[in-house]
Amino acid sequence: MRAYRSVWRGVVVALAALALVVGGISIGWIAVLGTAAGMAVTGAVVSFAWVQEPRRRWRAMSDLALWFGIGAVLMLGLPVAFGPWALFLLIAIGVTCPPLLDLAVRELRQRRPVASTGTVHRLEAGDLERRWVRTSRELRDRRGDVQAVLALVQERERLLDEIERRDPAAFDAVLVRAGWREPQDR
Repeated sequence: MRAYRSVWRGVVVALAALALVVGGISIGWIAVLGTAAGMAVTGAVVSFAWVQEPRRRWRAMSDLALWFGIGAVLMLGLPVAFGPWALFLLIAIGVTCPPLLDLAVRELRQRRPVASTGTVHRLEAGDLERRWVRTSRELRDRRGDVQAVLALVQERERLLDEIERRDPAAFDAVLVRAGWREPQDR
């Protein structure tokens, strides 16, 4: 994903440079640079209000100011350069941005079904955790059928034993991620 981020950023910066030149020539340099500066300030203010942790705030402010400024240049210059196709290009830039793809991949991995199995030692670590979280949801949603609930509880016991056997040090972290233990409960 690191290589993808670099390529994506390179493409966006190249498009922004093209949009800056085309927009500067057709709309005017002061209009394009002034709008980009105004949007950069807006990005910094939004980031300042959004991020609460002081150590991350300044980095977030600079990042968001940069991307708001680049976004303004893209929105002003691309329509001049590409006409109506600029809308599709802007949508493609937004849809393919690395943080959004990271979120989508993470969500798909969480939703990927992991079949119930009697032999948990064959499952990968991520599949073990996903199955354990899924059985948590199934237990919360189950009403009535005692045999099904018992089978889920027994499977959860096998899953937890396997997770703890593979990495005892990270076992608490797994419980915290799954929502069964608070970070301070140790």
